[in-house]
Amino acid sequence: MNFRTATCIKIKTLIKQGHTREELCERFECTEEELEEHIHLLFKADSDGVLRNLDANRKKARPKPREEVVEEVAESSDLESVTTPEQERPTDPSIDELRAREQNLSDKVMSLEVSHEELKGKRRAILKSLRGISEELEGLERQAQSCRDRATKLVAQADEIASAMNDISDKRRDVRLELEEIRRKIEEKSTVSIYVYADGQIGTPDNQEFVLDDEGYLALKDELLARDECLDIRVRDVVTLARVKIISEKATKFSLVFEDQTLESVFFTLFTEKVD
Repeated sequence: MNFRTATCIKIKTLIKQGHTREELCERFECTEEELEEHIHLLFKADSDGVLRNLDANRKKARPKPREEVVEEVAESSDLESVTTPEQERPTDPSIDELRAREQNLSDKVMSLEVSHEELKGKRRAILKSLRGISEELEGLERQAQSCRDRATKLVAQADEIASAMNDISDKRRDVRLELEEIRRKIEEKSTVSIYVYADGQIGTPDNQEFVLDDEGYLALKDELLARDECLDIRVRDVVTLARVKIISEKATKFSLVFEDQTLESVFFTLFTEKVD
């Protein structure tokens, strides 16, 4: 490894000329690890900055310049202790380097403009979609408001109908009560109470007269006299039973009241069922 000439000033000069790590390793006949270690020893706290400058030269990918002779500078401990990177005079880039840099930046501008136009087109499409969605939402909102208005009207109509139904229910209840009362009175007036007295007389509470066909009840009398149930009662009583039967058939509703319980028992035995 030839580090005899690898001084601080020479390394900084080579870096300013655009040399990379590989080129320094080739010049000083060492590996990259050995070069880094030597730079750390020479530059101490500023060694990281020197290494970054070397990496920056590698990224520039500049064509390898023709070999330049680096003027040997005698160093002394006093010179190194006084000289700092800020005191060194920077080297102006060459016209070729400026043109290469110009082309690189121009390409980047073109690329960025293309990307910008692409993004602008995408953004324009998104804004157009948003406008469409906004219009669609406005249409839906109008439809929803229309539905709410119709629903409000229907609720009001339903409430009105419910109120009318309640009124009709109240009237229907009153009419039903009146109807039931009328039917009760009709039933009372339609029911005839027939009183059968022990002496054979037949009457009603209002002294209603019954006009009977003699042939009708007399024929029934003859039929009853032939029945075993009438063997123990008088002929007059058989005639009374025949008359009561004919009268009850003429009444829509009737209620029989016998003064003689025996005669009542024979009547309902003869005619199968008791009539209230």
